[in-house]
Amino acid sequence: MKRSGAVRGMLGVISRQLGHRAVPVQPATKYRIAIIGGGSSGVSVASQLCRKLPQSEHSGIAVIEPRDQHLYMPYWTMVGGLGLDVKNSARPMEQVMPHHVQWIKEKCLTFQPEQNKLTLASGQQIEYDILVVAAGLQQNFGAVTGLPETMGKNGVASIYSFDYSPSVWANIQNMQTGKAIFTNPGTAVNCGGAPQKICYLAEAAWRQRGVRDNIEIEFCTATPGHEVKENPGLEVNNYCKTEMWLCIIQDITPHVKTNLVEVDGDRKIATFEKEGGELLTKEFDFLHVTPPMSAPDFIRNSPLANAAGFVDVDKETCQHNKFSNIFSLGDCSSLPTSKTYSAISSQAPVVTYNVQALLSGREATSTYDGYTACPVLLGDSKLLLAEFNGYTMEATPTFVPLDQTKPNTLFYWLKRYVFEHVYWHSMPLGRWYGKYMWFEPSVKHKAKAAKPNAFKASVPIAGAGEAATQGAAAMTDSLKPELFGVSTPNIPGDVSLSGNLDVAIIEQLAPRYKGWLYLNPAENKHFHKKEIEAAGCQVEVAPIPNPAGSQKATAEHAAAVVAAMDRLPRPLMVQCTSGNRAGAALLLAQAKALGHNRASASLLAEDLDLKFWTKCSECGPIKDWVLDQLPAPNEEGQHTTAPTKSAVIEQLFDHKGSSTFSYLVGCAHSQEAVLIDPVLGMETRDLGLAEELGFKVKYVVNTHCHADHITSGGAIKKLHPEVKTMISEASGAAADIKLKDGDKIEFGEYALEALATPGHTDGCMCFVLLGPDAPRAVFTGDTLLIRGCGRTDFQQGDAARLFDMVHQKIFTLPEDTKIYPGHDYKGRNVSTVAEEKKFNPRLTQNKEEFIKTMKDLKLPYPKMMDVALHAEAGARASPLLALRHFFFPTRPVAYRMLSLLSTVKGKQILRPCAALAWSPDGRRLLSASSDGTVRLWTLPGAVEPEIFARHTDSVSAVAWLPDGEHFLSAGFDRCLLLWKSDGDLQHRWELQCRVQDLATTRDGSRVLVVDSDKGIKVFDVASRKELAPLPESDAVTSISASRLRDEFLVNVAQHVSALQQGPSVRLWDLQTRRVAQRYVGHFQGRFVVRSAFIGEREELVASGSEDAQVYIWHRHYGSLLQVLPGHTATVNSVCWMQGPAPAGEPSGWLVSASDDCTLRVWGTEAAEMDEAESAEEEPAAAVSGAEDVDQRHGAEDPERAGFAASFHLEALEGSDVSS
Repeated sequence: MKRSGAVRGMLGVISRQLGHRAVPVQPATKYRIAIIGGGSSGVSVASQLCRKLPQSEHSGIAVIEPRDQHLYMPYWTMVGGLGLDVKNSARPMEQVMPHHVQWIKEKCLTFQPEQNKLTLASGQQIEYDILVVAAGLQQNFGAVTGLPETMGKNGVASIYSFDYSPSVWANIQNMQTGKAIFTNPGTAVNCGGAPQKICYLAEAAWRQRGVRDNIEIEFCTATPGHEVKENPGLEVNNYCKTEMWLCIIQDITPHVKTNLVEVDGDRKIATFEKEGGELLTKEFDFLHVTPPMSAPDFIRNSPLANAAGFVDVDKETCQHNKFSNIFSLGDCSSLPTSKTYSAISSQAPVVTYNVQALLSGREATSTYDGYTACPVLLGDSKLLLAEFNGYTMEATPTFVPLDQTKPNTLFYWLKRYVFEHVYWHSMPLGRWYGKYMWFEPSVKHKAKAAKPNAFKASVPIAGAGEAATQGAAAMTDSLKPELFGVSTPNIPGDVSLSGNLDVAIIEQLAPRYKGWLYLNPAENKHFHKKEIEAAGCQVEVAPIPNPAGSQKATAEHAAAVVAAMDRLPRPLMVQCTSGNRAGAALLLAQAKALGHNRASASLLAEDLDLKFWTKCSECGPIKDWVLDQLPAPNEEGQHTTAPTKSAVIEQLFDHKGSSTFSYLVGCAHSQEAVLIDPVLGMETRDLGLAEELGFKVKYVVNTHCHADHITSGGAIKKLHPEVKTMISEASGAAADIKLKDGDKIEFGEYALEALATPGHTDGCMCFVLLGPDAPRAVFTGDTLLIRGCGRTDFQQGDAARLFDMVHQKIFTLPEDTKIYPGHDYKGRNVSTVAEEKKFNPRLTQNKEEFIKTMKDLKLPYPKMMDVALHAEAGARASPLLALRHFFFPTRPVAYRMLSLLSTVKGKQILRPCAALAWSPDGRRLLSASSDGTVRLWTLPGAVEPEIFARHTDSVSAVAWLPDGEHFLSAGFDRCLLLWKSDGDLQHRWELQCRVQDLATTRDGSRVLVVDSDKGIKVFDVASRKELAPLPESDAVTSISASRLRDEFLVNVAQHVSALQQGPSVRLWDLQTRRVAQRYVGHFQGRFVVRSAFIGEREELVASGSEDAQVYIWHRHYGSLLQVLPGHTATVNSVCWMQGPAPAGEPSGWLVSASDDCTLRVWGTEAAEMDEAESAEEEPAAAVSGAEDVDQRHGAEDPERAGFAASFHLEALEGSDVSS
């Protein structure tokens, strides 16, 4: 087969690198890294470590391997089935071993892991810092009586041997008639598909020679064989079905649960043991034996081994479950996947990374995902390439365009001619990564706590390693449930899930459980009630209809299952056909018990890795059934009640604003209640609920000074002066009662114990509910969120303190304590201490990693922080001074709060207004209309606007040139128009996309255009030519130019799924062509929203927002200064009108246009606020002043007539300003 020049060149370069040879050395007394085994696993890890670590550290790596030759075992299938030369499968060990490492040519005898030592066969002890065990499997030909004496003669052979594999081909070639038997043991084997492969190759060879009809073929396996389990969601079953089909069409007779125990070579009789101990003899003419295998004796008899004799490691990190400085991979490890080289090639990078991590003082977090592959040779130049996840049994094909469930000639040629060369020329260099080929895969980190093994017992190929391990384990008292598809999620930890189980397995498993819930009808043939009850289990049947059937699961089924799980004792087994409905039952029971809504339950299902949720593509109906039984995610005005006897917990959610949870916690006997973290503007809702439930609010308690909303404590006190407000003394905020760590807030029979938990802020507190029959609950504010925590980048934030407080004060509470957080942005409502300890991605890290994570978050500025902090603190000084001193202690900001001066409503609402633009002299106003027209209002005096209609679709943008005699318009008709102010059209640019906004530079020489494509287009007004665009990486929705500087603003919209993913306004510098500042906090998702420079010196930036408010920032510093409420729908556009004004009136006005069909005009009050006056104001006035000012200076206020006359608002009546 000819190779391409590129392939030949690459292999040539690699081959030349193999010129160095390793030389055995005398062992030293200590090595940093000791690797047991010079096979594929050991050499791969050693080579990859040499590539990762500095060369000076290579001499600290020892590989302990006694053999002279390195053997490529997958080649032996082709030696026996295709007649290839067995010599090609061997290379001198000195050529394969990395030459920089220390090769110790001895056997390992024992391990002393408590002392970090191992003993060689010579008796010398070696000390290590890290141990990697990669010793492979040992073949136990002697486990079959008479087999060693007859191997290689009497028609008995095996491909599992360098010496005997050539005799397999000789027997196939010489056989003309008779019976051929191929065996598969009940133990783990190298490449679980090989016993079938040689069977298929022999059948093909006999067929090609024309003797197939004279030969009877039997395949005898000690495992359940080709059985396909009842789970249509497992795609790997397609591989199984393909092999079943092959057995049928090739007339191969399978015998399952038939184990070879004795061979009489002279008489050519093989003895098999059937299930139940029955012996069966068979005559043969050719017997291919797959010998029983196990981990090497020095591992099986060591402290490193599990009950089955394999090195006991975590299935994700390959790290020993008891000795953290020991790793294992490959065939000798307990990893529950097929024992193939493809699996090793995926495990080696994981072990390499984790060894590096331990050497650097970090935790082992790289994870192996279970990938493995089995290329099944079928003869006729065909091969079935089975790639799958050995943990989940899901197919993971690499060659996606091809159907890998069907035999393919391309894969045959890869196996026959390519894989051998890849192995010899890439594996020794540590440069082969399985399905990723020569490209090192990215590291997958273990972000969550370890999950229990939950894999299928069924295998894609009968006799694969995991099935064989199952067979061996089933014969011992130390049987592991997970080997048979039984999983035990670590929440609650005492409930196991299972599909159908063989009666023999149930007899051994059932004594481990006290309760057993069966989810199929009692008459189901797979329900072995008698055997389960005989083991002492309390059994109940609560059928859940199969989602694939005609009967649908209902609320009645849910109630029955939850009630049964509540009644049955623990440990409890929940069983159905495949384990999917068992997982659904567990999730439903947990969610009901914990008060989870749908979003919280979904998160729990993912974290527990319940396979019906995360792996089954056909389990949609059962997922929907579970979710239908639970409350919907948080919605506006929603409140949920925690069911208790006399302690009531009502959870309330601020849907539109800050995503804040408030809590009404009351005593049903005394009718006293506490309100935790109430939000300003929600007091009517909160007090109304308290009244509805018969409660009287005694205290308002804040967990901390909030940066994203304002407490309603002051507003509630105005309505009910007897209510006392509370907050931590360390917060420095004003309140009636200052709390300290350990203080108790009593209400009726119950109390809240205050836990000081600084970290998010200095004054953070959590509150634990105490009292008779009180549910275990803690209100954590922003200290601990669901799968997250409060940020630590402002307000005295300290990541180290936060980490300590959570671990010392919250994670030490009982694990079933419910966590009621201060916020959630994904609809979830509650968690537990156990969930967060196991699954919180931030707080399951070590302290150093947590600090780094918090430092790297780069979250946006809280949108209400500037006003909320002042209102929370209750400062007596001016709101403006508080703002100035907090953010700019050395560079004060002179900012006068804007207030609503007037509201303009159109008499005849024709079309929505998309944009506004004031003329340079401040006397004319352009408005863009969705009816395809541009309207020009001349002020004062104009009753009706001039209407210019040359667009054929909605006009989306308008802008004046600095001369005040020309303007531009653009819209969805893909046109940019240049006008004279008298309506004469000067030029038309034809564009490729719909225009969303435009602006002109301050000298009027260039036009900046934002369309539906990314980037900002630039046009020269004089030459009418298009210039080089400005490179904006995100989709821009609007643009606004400065009249004083070479700067402009763009709005970038993103759908808001979390605070850190919100939209932004970006300040571009035309000179540097770079973004100079970003402004965040407003809301922009689906719609076009516009921003503008405001103020005489353009020291401020304003933007509309989809939450019906106007946001104002400081241009230079980027800090949010004010939020203007008042509109009732999306604010589409804002603009500033600067110009002379009558004495005592504002020198400029901000105008906002909204979908609520109004324009609102904002300006500063005429009189200056001095410190003496502002010091007497209520703190909330700076925040909610818009409503107050609206009452004092509304459009109907006769005292404001002068303003109305100067602005001539009556001229705008009937204008196109609505939406």
